[in-house]
Amino acid sequence: MHQFPPSDALQFFVGDAIAQVRLDPFSLQFSFEGMRRLVVEHRIEHADPDGTIWAYDCQATERAPVVLQRLLNLRIVAIEREELRLTFRFGNGSTLAVMSELGPYESGHIYAPEIGFTVF
Repeated sequence: MHQFPPSDALQFFVGDAIAQVRLDPFSLQFSFEGMRRLVVEHRIEHADPDGTIWAYDCQATERAPVVLQRLLNLRIVAIEREELRLTFRFGNGSTLAVMSELGPYESGHIYAPEIGFTVF
């Protein structure tokens, strides 16, 4: 639906950590220690420190397994943004990339006290 906000507008995620992950039929929901929330309705790629990629498509009929519990309580050390990709980098070398797509439907949303509610 939309591109992600500029990376400088999302730097409040640096230093925060994922406290909870919820898996729904058509979304992944991430709650952060800092009272922020990320809902993904499109795709993610989670990379372990060794480079193993765990891709997950929220809309696919057959879904791959996830090991997102490995990201719990890890501090975010950097956030990078491309037009349709938002990447969280963690202190242990893991990454979580959230994908968006342009089209008539939303790919997810971010809620943070700093920016309110943002749809991507």
